[in-house]
Amino acid sequence: MNRTRLIETVRERFGAKAAITDPVEIAPWLSDWRGRFHGASAAILSPASTQEVAAIVGMANELGVPLVPQGGNTGMVAGATPGKGGTKDENGLPIFNTVADAVQATGASATMIFVPPPFAGD
Repeated sequence: MNRTRLIETVRERFGAKAAITDPVEIAPWLSDWRGRFHGASAAILSPASTQEVAAIVGMANELGVPLVPQGGNTGMVAGATPGKGGTKDENGLPIFNTVADAVQATGASATMIFVPPPFAGD
């Protein structure tokens, strides 16, 4: 199965933390914050850099495996904490209050959500 191959390849290239398959570890990521909507996933792929994001998306495309970006539960987006626009996160990345603000400031025409690996070292 191509999903299994993608998970194995991600682990080989980026380490075990980059592909989480333990159902207990995955569970918190599979429902919305209110607990009303629930999903399913074979794994959480958690790249540690934009280069790893690009590589994983390329591998998934090559293998025909669909990816669903996770936009919530990451602690990075700060969407639940209003008024941080114009500041930067601990990695020096800009924080915007809206997608429109981000597009206006950067000229972006596409987005990628970076989900940091839990408990990742520096």
